[in-house]
Amino acid sequence: MELRTPKGRPVLTVDQVAGDIYLDAWSGQRDAAVEKFGMSDQQAHEARRVYRQYAASVGDYFAENRDDIAAYFGSLDRFEQAKAAGGDNAAYRKKRNWDDQQLLRAEANAWLGELDAMGEQYRLALGDVLDAEQKAKGVVPTGLTRSDLMDFAVTWSLTAIGFCMIIGLCNRLACLGGAGFLVAVLLTQPPWPLIYPPAPDVVGHALIVDKNFVEMMAMLALACLPVGRWGGLDAFLYRWFGWPLMKRFGFSCDE
Repeated sequence: MELRTPKGRPVLTVDQVAGDIYLDAWSGQRDAAVEKFGMSDQQAHEARRVYRQYAASVGDYFAENRDDIAAYFGSLDRFEQAKAAGGDNAAYRKKRNWDDQQLLRAEANAWLGELDAMGEQYRLALGDVLDAEQKAKGVVPTGLTRSDLMDFAVTWSLTAIGFCMIIGLCNRLACLGGAGFLVAVLLTQPPWPLIYPPAPDVVGHALIVDKNFVEMMAMLALACLPVGRWGGLDAFLYRWFGWPLMKRFGFSCDE
């Protein structure tokens, strides 16, 4: 089943959208459940049947919403063309483009929300395949998408960076890591004039230099100083490892 824009460009197939994202995640979720709970052959067969049932439901869902989705991609094409055409760059045009973009996002999120709800029902259906002893081992693992893995990596990376800065462990590397993250934030959300939408009032008014820029410069300054040795665990690392190594290789340094 394929959908095309009014100009004939293929924009959506069940395999491309549901298969590459939802169905692949559900398939991995099923395999993880089979391995985690040590399902019998009969249970594994039932888990595959549940997967096929929900995969068919996804296909039916896209078939039922075919016209609406095709209309959505047509609207998306027109929005992208209007945005690429530019114009006088007036404030009202920026606001209109932003409002149109939010409407398109809301429309897509409605479909994605229904698919996410279907995924939760699928997870519960896999749980019904388990016996009482297997259920005692925990819940069916949630299928992780690429976005989920990225969120996990960013969350724990920032946690590790903050923890290392607090205790002064590998402080310079931690400061460089934090500064690198803030550079990415500034590149995606630059505090420049004439960008719409403006920053919310709770963030405060800024012109080029905002709180993220100040924090980035502060981290770069800390990365240039041995603050971890002044009041952190880096003092012990330097005493036990850094200073002896520097002395061994002939570097001049004070103890």
